[in-house]
Amino acid sequence: MLNSDFIMKRAADLATRVADLAGPAAAKEKEVALAFKLTLAREPRPQETELTLAHMTKVEQRYLDLKTPPEQAAKKALTGVCQMLLATNEFLYID
Repeated sequence: MLNSDFIMKRAADLATRVADLAGPAAAKEKEVALAFKLTLAREPRPQETELTLAHMTKVEQRYLDLKTPPEQAAKKALTGVCQMLLATNEFLYID
């Protein structure tokens, strides 16, 4: 599930939707909140926001170190977060 082409494409679609809804100058916190709302139908807990932002920053920096343009690096980091959310038990199963 996590590495399937289908999920990777849907994660990229979700990241595009999140970025479009958040707007071009949106803070990453807003993107994280929107991603959680769209996938899990809830706000992220403070610790989830903190961990997700730290992960996004780390991934984005790795892409920047590889000379990826900043806009693409940010999009790839957001796509990774979306992919992670789509693979969570909370998204996959109904309690």
